[in-house]
Amino acid sequence: MKRIASIALGVSASVLALGTMAAVAGPIMYGSAAASPTTVVPSVIPTVRESSPQVDVDDPAGLSGDWAVADGSEAGYTIDAVVNGSALTVTGTTDHVTGSAIVDDSVLTGATIVVEVASITTDNAARDAYFRGPALDADDFPTALFTLTTPIPLNDDLVGGTPVVVAASGDLTLHGVSRPVDVSLTATLQNGRLTLAGTVPVSFGDYGIAPIDLGFARVNDQGSIDFALSVSPR
Repeated sequence: MKRIASIALGVSASVLALGTMAAVAGPIMYGSAAASPTTVVPSVIPTVRESSPQVDVDDPAGLSGDWAVADGSEAGYTIDAVVNGSALTVTGTTDHVTGSAIVDDSVLTGATIVVEVASITTDNAARDAYFRGPALDADDFPTALFTLTTPIPLNDDLVGGTPVVVAASGDLTLHGVSRPVDVSLTATLQNGRLTLAGTVPVSFGDYGIAPIDLGFARVNDQGSIDFALSVSPR
């Protein structure tokens, strides 16, 4: 269960942190009218490396212990905008995600996830520069943090290979502002490996990130955080 919990939290934090970054919608304005009105970046997909530890248990209690976000984990944001009258969807991703979690007696009792804001990139360098600067003030607020605040029970379905939806509650700190958030995560334990994926809706204004409206470019105040994580025991 620990692994599952770990993943869920890690993902949540990553997702939330990234989601907030989406508020940086401002960068979208740099997409220019030349950008395709239907441009959509593929959703993040976790890469599980051969070296990742495997989980071979027949009881949730076997997942107890300390866990850490592993290589191959990614998080990012998705946000819609209108540039010169054309609809545009922009996404950003990063694999600079770290974190830890603790599972005790089939219950995820604690978790912390950190996302490096300045490392989030899209397919446009100018947009990324705006995102790190005017939008998220990455120099002053270099990371986004998610901390679990409510224990999460883990059930036997996960061990049986069935995808399990886990509800996580915690505090998301972004751009110097902390707010409570609820995240729905899907955890999967398959072929001895655990992954977690989900999307979290975010209102950027809640974190002091002003919406972008330059006339020719307008970015929505609402976006989402997308994540796909893999976790391993310490």
